[in-house]
Amino acid sequence: MGDSEEDRQYVYKLYLLDEKERQEDEAIFKNNKNAIGDKVFLRNLASKSGRLSARKVGRPRQPPENN
Repeated sequence: MGDSEEDRQYVYKLYLLDEKERQEDEAIFKNNKNAIGDKVFLRNLASKSGRLSARKVGRPRQPPENN
């Protein structure tokens, strides 16, 4: 990606702005079906503006499921 920090930042910026990469990443994170993790992690995901993210810190914990 480059020898200097400036070169690496430039290449990474091009990657982030690439439309094809953006569309591929968006498809991965678009819905719950693609979320990966244990039950506790998945249970604590929330949709914000159409994107999944972890709920705020301090949310009361739900007791684990007994399966």
